[in-house]
Amino acid sequence: MNKQILINFKKTMLFGALAIFSSALSAQSFVGSKVLRASNNLSVDISTYSIGDSVNIIITGPATAWHAVGFGGNSMNGTYCIVVDGNGNVTERKLGNHNGGTQLMSSVSSSNTNVASGTRTTLIKRPLTGTTANHFTFPGNGNAVSVIWAYGSGPNFGSHSNRGASLVAFNPNCLNAVDVTTSRTGNELSSNENGATYRWLDCGNSFAPISGETSQSFTATSNGSYAVEVTSGSCVDTSACIMVSTVGLDENSLAEMTEIYPNPATDKITVEFPVVMEGGNMFLKDLSGRILRSKSFDASKSLDFDLNESTGIYILEILSNTGESISKKILVQ
Repeated sequence: MNKQILINFKKTMLFGALAIFSSALSAQSFVGSKVLRASNNLSVDISTYSIGDSVNIIITGPATAWHAVGFGGNSMNGTYCIVVDGNGNVTERKLGNHNGGTQLMSSVSSSNTNVASGTRTTLIKRPLTGTTANHFTFPGNGNAVSVIWAYGSGPNFGSHSNRGASLVAFNPNCLNAVDVTTSRTGNELSSNENGATYRWLDCGNSFAPISGETSQSFTATSNGSYAVEVTSGSCVDTSACIMVSTVGLDENSLAEMTEIYPNPATDKITVEFPVVMEGGNMFLKDLSGRILRSKSFDASKSLDFDLNESTGIYILEILSNTGESISKKILVQ
């Protein structure tokens, strides 16, 4: 099987499986991967979730021949193993002393299999904790797991053609583990991840840490671009950069420096801000406060707004997503 195709398919299956878990759950998750026999594309990927008591296992091997991975042992005798046969069927066994042992009651909650270029890839989901004493309990703390492996020459489980033993080491699974979204009110920026460690960074200065800014919120004192590095447990991630361009402008000066033309107008006006205004909404109101028209906008320094109203005086109200507000009278002729 083409190596890149296999990698991409395994990523698709793994990320699809991970997507059903919340970021809080992912923060207490560990992932491990091991190539068991490269010449047969035999490998195992394990993702454990202590919250939710779940484990996802991806096993690859020969498409038409059975293959198996045993967990928690260095030899066959008494080891729990998962067998994928040449038709993609999944069974669980307690192996004997150099024999196939006995088939166990299934603890698999779901399985999916795919064949491409002679390699079968199977995603198996089951509880982290063994359903019985014969089912292996996967560690939820990132401890390594001993594995044994084997494969045969035919589709049905039987005598093996090759076998071996290995060790799967784990690392923290940081996929979606840290919330790197931010919120903004005026010039105050905040991380949306609670209970973490924070470092605010100056994006315009090669992401240099800003001295003393290690709180969940940060108030910009000069215009620029800023991001926050968030550490939650052993996972670290960084937010997108947030542009701040309204330092030194209070709402009164912002409104005074905002130009609207033509005014008087007929069917359309242009709004020019003194700085880039973050996204928000514009409302055209009559003098009683009734909303006649509205328009949302993304970050912009200049906006057009259609009027198409009868002659009279109207109020244009602009509310940005970062808390700024501007109110201007418009005369329509």
